[in-house]
Amino acid sequence: MIKRDLHVHLYGCLSAEDLWLIGKDRYKKHQTSLSWYAQEYAKAWGRTPQFQEYWKSDSGLDLLKADYIFAKPNNFARFQANFNLIIALCSITPDSFDIQEKIIKQVNQHGLEYFEARTVIPIKLQDHKVYKYLQGLCKVVKTLNTELPMQTRIVFSLFRDNTLASKAYRQLREFMKSHPELSSVISGIDFAFAEEGSPPKSKKALFQQFKCDNQNDRPLDLLYHVGESFEDKGIISAIRWVWEADQLGASRLGHAIALGVNPENYKEKMVHEAVEERIDTIRWLIEHEEVLKEHGYQPNIKRLKRELNTLKETKQKTVTITYNDDYIEDAKCLQRAVIRILKTKNATIETCPTSNLRIGQVSSPIYHPLKLFQQMGLNCVTCTDDPGIFAIDWVSEHRLAQKIINMDLANCTE
Repeated sequence: MIKRDLHVHLYGCLSAEDLWLIGKDRYKKHQTSLSWYAQEYAKAWGRTPQFQEYWKSDSGLDLLKADYIFAKPNNFARFQANFNLIIALCSITPDSFDIQEKIIKQVNQHGLEYFEARTVIPIKLQDHKVYKYLQGLCKVVKTLNTELPMQTRIVFSLFRDNTLASKAYRQLREFMKSHPELSSVISGIDFAFAEEGSPPKSKKALFQQFKCDNQNDRPLDLLYHVGESFEDKGIISAIRWVWEADQLGASRLGHAIALGVNPENYKEKMVHEAVEERIDTIRWLIEHEEVLKEHGYQPNIKRLKRELNTLKETKQKTVTITYNDDYIEDAKCLQRAVIRILKTKNATIETCPTSNLRIGQVSSPIYHPLKLFQQMGLNCVTCTDDPGIFAIDWVSEHRLAQKIINMDLANCTE
């Protein structure tokens, strides 16, 4: 077994104990950012965390753990609220890399051979400070790669907003041109954070620029979080998003829960999908009728065209998607067809067992997407995502992956 973790967020490796120790010396100077954390947490969870007590109370570490560890299935907004504690305590600067170094050294102790860590380019820094930050971070990683048996590479996660993403990408490419030796530790870019409202098609221009740059400069991997969270749409539209990310040229697809989770998991759930989103999905199904049919899914073109005409005339902004028996069976069939298509392109899914159960709100491992991916022979790599927040490690994730794969699920036969 190659001991590698290809989808893991650097700061997401910080455990509750790590944050408590970091905050012990910092919390008094970070009152403004911690107050922001508390406000955002209250919006998501409906209660305000008593963060002062984390370091004043005898039970402070237990209080921090209760607020920080994402232990049960829930939505991405609440996950982000927990993660905000990291942001509040661990501001990224171009002058200090103690936390990054600490994390890499701790991960090395888990016996990994290759660690591909994702982090961000600070959006509020001026260009010259961004370049100083990139230079400092790459120096730290390069030095640790000579000292430790584990090799670390950095992936920079870009925001979904096109303006912010383009700016950070430009800064990264300029740095790489001016510092080729240091930038050898950079392996790719990623699109992460909340995906609702940001379909892959909105990144078409940036993807095209990336492909051009890869031809003219040192190539990077293009990674993409997709189909991880789909609170704003039905699973069929979310499957389309996975398809789109692959079609645009993503090297690896992060999570892709929508493509593999058993839709029975959402039985009787209702979601309100934007009319424009549903129209895009209908047009996609009609446009790709032949290739979908070839791989086992037959769109009902007449019915889809009738629905399309109706939606074009409606004044409503959303349509209600209900996970009834017909919708579930349709989604299952579409999943298998798209998986077969992605297999022909040697697509790779970064599956994160615990993260997928919790952020994907998968009620049982028996519905986990890895089961279907494995049965249908789709390339998958097992990763940890945010091991500190989930209170897991690389070894426990591989054990869970094997447990999921070995489960007997009649509904997941091809």
